[in-house]
Amino acid sequence: MPDPIPTDLDPDRVGYMAFTAANPYTIAMRLHAAGVAEIPGPRVNPLIAAMNHGAGAGNNEDAPWCASFVHFCHWILCYQCPPGPAGARAWLNAGDQLTLLKARRGDVVIFWRDSPDGWKGHVGFLHKWSSTGDPIIIGGNQDDKVSLLTMPRSRVLGVRRPKPHLTLVAAIDTLPEPTTGGSEV
Repeated sequence: MPDPIPTDLDPDRVGYMAFTAANPYTIAMRLHAAGVAEIPGPRVNPLIAAMNHGAGAGNNEDAPWCASFVHFCHWILCYQCPPGPAGARAWLNAGDQLTLLKARRGDVVIFWRDSPDGWKGHVGFLHKWSSTGDPIIIGGNQDDKVSLLTMPRSRVLGVRRPKPHLTLVAAIDTLPEPTTGGSEV
């Protein structure tokens, strides 16, 4: 859950405060609400293709895109991403490591697929816990769309807490002052 917005807003930081209310999980929820999904047939969803391209997984929606989705949600807000972010297991190297018992909504959960020792995996954001104690995640490439999915607790490889790569305040403070230009008449 995002940090609450302070009530003592500095007027010079109002724009910054709007950015800090967002985190990778909130981006994931918005993409879920928007109904992001693969397009059946030969057409390609350009957003999914862009996610894969940005993560280094090609220019289409044919490649598995669960990790590309998590990468996009991090990248758009300048959160830390691992090298090779298109691989689900690469997310074991981003953010802060946690135990599953300390996981909370918005943390990244990495799962094994086919074999705990293999290279295949799945990754998404923790949404909540099922009645049986399994994590319900929001992720991409789940039934060819952004959706909620209950995953077996026994397949969890790791949990990571997203971490800003750089603070937006620092990034905004380094921007040059705007200059006046010609007329826009």
